[in-house]
Parts: sequence; C-alpha cells; structure tokens
Amino acid sequence: MTEREQAHPNDKPQSEDSTEIVPYDRSAASTPTGEPKSTSPTELSRLSVAHRASIRMVPGEGDRWAPTPEWIVSWRSKLPLQTIMRLLQVLVPQVEKICIDKGLTDESEILKFLQHGTLVGLLPVPHPILIRKYQANAGTTAWFRTYIWGVIYLRNVDPAIWYDTEVKLFEIQRV
Repeated sequence: MTEREQAHPNDKPQSEDSTEIVPYDRSAASTPTGEPKSTSPTELSRLSVAHRASIRMVPGEGDRWAPTPEWIVSWRSKLPLQTIMRLLQVLVPQVEKICIDKGLTDESEILKFLQHGTLVGLLPVPHPILIRKYQANAGTTAWFRTYIWGVIYLRNVDPAIWYDTEVKLFEIQRV
C-alpha cells in the first residue's frame, strides 16, 4: 500500500491534470421537501468541489488551494507538536501575568524574561543514546574491503604507479 493509498483509501487514482467535479453538498441542491430544485450551471459550479490530484479545490476562489478542516486535522495529528504545545502551555500564562503585573506593552522585557528563563523541568527527558558496537560479518567485510581498495586504486591512478604492473581494479573484455 502506497503512502497516497494510506492517506486516501477511498480515492480512485487520477492523473495529475484531471479535474473531476463532484457534488459538494447534496442537501443544498434540494428543497426542504426533498424534491430536487432546478440548478443552473452557475449554481452547480457553486455547489461543487473540484478534485485535482487528491487536493480539494473550492470553485470561486481563483483555483487557489485552501485547506479544509479535515486536511488540517489529518496533518496536525502527524506533526510532533507535543514539546511546543507544552512550552506554550507553561510560558503563555507566565508572559501574560508579567504583562498584566507590570503593564508592559514593550516586547523587550518579555524577550529578557524568555532569554533568561529556564526550561528545566518543562521538557521531557531525552532518550538515552544507545551505542552499538560494530559487529563484522561477511557482507560488510567484503563491502569495506572493496571500498578501501577502490579508494586506494583511484587515488593512485594519476601518478600512474599502477602502470606496467598486474594490479587492476577491473578489466574490460573486448570481443
């Protein structure tokens, strides 16, 4: 399953330049009694949303992209905002209190407070660094040996120390 299929499981694949118009709000296209009302092409255009390469385009905005609430919720859940939100949760009330107590309107005092403040105890403890020792195996040993001899050979081609010797990095067979 591709990343696109995971993000949009019900979407059918579309080409990059295809435009499909689908009804945006079916309830707006009918009367309260449930009877469909007549819609002009202009009205149908207003009640539709164009899908271009899985991005919803709302007509009437000059074909510019506008994020939908669903899109914002889906992306917000994927972003690692916990640390920033924790800092804001603690620092915003402190900054507001300083502004109210001292009657500050100048940002220089607020900047001094933020620069000289400490974040110890606010942020979570970082994960310990795990050091793994290298364990050689046949594959990595062969790769490393090939790499080192390749570097040695190529660095010594220019002064031609390999000239008139049997040392060859590779050989081209001519037919």
